[in-house]
Amino acid sequence: MVSKKGFVHTIEAVIAIVIVLVFVFTALPKEKQEQQVPDNIKLIQEKVLYEINSNSALRENVFSYKIGSEIINLNNLESVQHSQRKEISLFITNAINIPTIDYNYTVCNQDNLDCAPDFLDPGNTNLYISLPSKNIYAKSIMIADATRQRVFRLYLWETF
Repeated sequence: MVSKKGFVHTIEAVIAIVIVLVFVFTALPKEKQEQQVPDNIKLIQEKVLYEINSNSALRENVFSYKIGSEIINLNNLESVQHSQRKEISLFITNAINIPTIDYNYTVCNQDNLDCAPDFLDPGNTNLYISLPSKNIYAKSIMIADATRQRVFRLYLWETF
């Protein structure tokens, strides 16, 4: 005769194992799915950031970009910033050369604070450009020499 107690204990153990496994697999955090940067965006990011880092004229333009506490005279800011922004923007536009990809950028201090043009008030200057509600791919580089440091952040997105 088969022992009913042993059979019941075996069933209880199997049910307990199933319950523990269900709990473990539902309670564990899911693996984060990292957003993949499209290849065309990644190539553009690398090309633009490499050129800004290695071209002495573009580096100097980034270093001289006035940010945060460096801005003393707001009346002169628009013409100075507009000239610098125009030169960097012209380079990036020519480097991208794809009509379905748009961009923006910021220049920040070494602590990644006081970014321009982010702090500018859209009511006071035409330099302020907000980012769209799309998938935006950002990449930053630190540009430094013996006495100065800047963080240059490039934002790219597809327009379609």
